[in-house]
Amino acid sequence: MKTAWLACFGAMVATAGCAQTADAPAVAAKTSGSPVASAGEGHRAAHADAATIARVKSELSRLVACKSELDCDAFDSLVDLGDVAAPEVLSFVADRSHGDARRLAARVLGRMHYAPAGPPLVALGNGEPDVMAQMDLLRAAGDCGGDATFDALAAEYAREIAGAPGEHLVALRDGLRAFHTRALPWALEAMTRGDTHAEKYADVLCDVAKPADRDTLVALVGRTKNYRVDDRLAAKALALGATDDKLYDTLLAGLESENADDRSDAATLLRVVSRQLPESRKQKAVELLHRAMIGANPALASNLQQSLVKLGG
Repeated sequence: MKTAWLACFGAMVATAGCAQTADAPAVAAKTSGSPVASAGEGHRAAHADAATIARVKSELSRLVACKSELDCDAFDSLVDLGDVAAPEVLSFVADRSHGDARRLAARVLGRMHYAPAGPPLVALGNGEPDVMAQMDLLRAAGDCGGDATFDALAAEYAREIAGAPGEHLVALRDGLRAFHTRALPWALEAMTRGDTHAEKYADVLCDVAKPADRDTLVALVGRTKNYRVDDRLAAKALALGATDDKLYDTLLAGLESENADDRSDAATLLRVVSRQLPESRKQKAVELLHRAMIGANPALASNLQQSLVKLGG
């Protein structure tokens, strides 16, 4: 049940939510053992003739020699071919024998904004053991766009537990960043349920928030009853240009917390907004950082020291 204070953001949520469209069916066919996205979400099924398929395969073979999309003619050629090339490109991405070239091929699909490839890329990213490849696959999925892609990313993000080994949550956030209109109200609603993983939704909210969302973030600070949510929102609001005193107070309060995780979070975020801190606040932060160093464990002490260096203390 939504808390009463959330009601004041109802109009913002409703406005963002009304842009949603019906999801395209997340159907995957099989061609030579590889997933091929179904057409949908504004993309017509593109049927390539034999000559076009041969050209796509030729460009994919040339893609293997590229280190990045910069100065890679094969990358540009595949993007220019558009939807007709997408099924072959997706099949290439699904084949791990192609190594790092799969990451480039995934970016081709993202650059095309080929929405039907989004859900298959999410599935491939979720099962990808290489962290860097996983990040590229999920980021490319986000770039593909489409409601079905957002739903796939959001479902996996909700399932994943904050603090689990690996960078899976970070990789999923890379994909979710492309969905401001849907991700912001979704993350806001999930964050305010009061569960123990609210901060992971605060991370998404901060990833997608734009200057127009600044006042919403400011209003939320202090109302979530979770410090590691409040500190994230405060830091993001400051980064977006807010100057409310409670934002500085929130970050500084973390350094005085008895909870080591709160102190660590506050120290990390103070580095992020060091340029937004007025001199008086910076001096207070340095004082509190020195005080927090007393009795700190090695990991916390290292984090606090990095913040002292950043703030000139």
